[in-house]
Amino acid sequence: SAGSIVAPGQVIQVQQGLYTSNTSFTNTSMAASDLTVNITPTSTSSKILLLSSCQMGYPGQNYGVTMTFLRGSTNLASTTRPGFAHIGDSTGGNQRTYQMLTITMNFLDSPSTTSQITYSVGFQLDGGTGYFNRNQNGDAGSRGTSVITAMEIAQ
Repeated sequence: SAGSIVAPGQVIQVQQGLYTSNTSFTNTSMAASDLTVNITPTSTSSKILLLSSCQMGYPGQNYGVTMTFLRGSTNLASTTRPGFAHIGDSTGGNQRTYQMLTITMNFLDSPSTTSQITYSVGFQLDGGTGYFNRNQNGDAGSRGTSVITAMEIAQ
């Protein structure tokens, strides 16, 4: 509002996206999930703090899932690493069929824009099948809700 003072580090706005469907995926290249959030920064100098909490079932035995944040189609992870988190199952006999994990990620982005930005959580498998908001077995009692939050931080 007119006359308001914005101090560096102040949270200007918070936006959140939820994903409640339970799905499986098989993509072996990085792709956006349906867990997304839109935010329109008020200043080009603002930073966006991204937080996510994803409910994941283990992928098939001897496979892994890499997870990252995407700004549009741009992977925000380091160019030397494809993502911010990785889960895998190297146990014998598919022992993790009924298990789920909560995977959290965070990242401070500097988008330098006042246009609307769509952030999403991206997934990439190295083979097999991945599970989002469910376990491998698909048990009705093993369902989760995943969240992504974007906070605009004044600089």
